[in-house]
Amino acid sequence: MNFGISGDRLNKLLPLIAEIRNQRVLDVGCGTGYLGKILRDNGNYVVGIDTNTKDIIKAKKVLDEAYVVNLETDNLNRFQGKFDFILFSEVIEHLLNPEAVIKKICKCLKPNG
Repeated sequence: MNFGISGDRLNKLLPLIAEIRNQRVLDVGCGTGYLGKILRDNGNYVVGIDTNTKDIIKAKKVLDEAYVVNLETDNLNRFQGKFDFILFSEVIEHLLNPEAVIKKICKCLKPNG
């Protein structure tokens, strides 16, 4: 299966997400839902967001919810304070203003998220 991540990064990431259980998770840059599905299979409620409409159609089949969202231009108020954990993998290098996006996405975390 092609995860869109280099083998080394994937090998480091999989053990980390395998430990996450019974959480509300936001999968930023979810693609087709390949990592979010692992989280969902571990008992998490997973919401995926991505800019690619075709990928989101696939993600909706394996995640609890999935939406087309542009992190740099869209309002994220509907997600504020809703998540225990945010997975933000393979995204930052695609952003024009990563610092602003990180500040915006952090508002989606619950207190102590």
